[in-house]
Amino acid sequence: MKFVIVSGNPKKDGLTKNMTDEIVRGAVDGGAEVEIINVCQMKGCHSCKDGKCLTEHRCVFGNDGFSEAQEKIRNADAVAFISPVYWEEVSEVMKSFLDRLRRCESSTFF
Repeated sequence: MKFVIVSGNPKKDGLTKNMTDEIVRGAVDGGAEVEIINVCQMKGCHSCKDGKCLTEHRCVFGNDGFSEAQEKIRNADAVAFISPVYWEEVSEVMKSFLDRLRRCESSTFF
């Protein structure tokens, strides 16, 4: 089983990191192959006018690791999205990643 964890945690330690470690431990104990994708270095969604995200399901700004993350999510058997909560929302980087993913996958996943 391929299990992908998408992390929007900008910190190297803390509660969100501890939760991620426990999820990884449980998944590995259950026999899953786990990969963690940290989205903190990826660009934000520009809602560009190019339209490739909607027509070709790829981001024209995808040379920052997004395209690879998108493919890993497509091929995963299970995906977990992990983020610290700031002001009752996910982190800015996670929100931006989800915006990009939604635009590129709107007609394939959702």
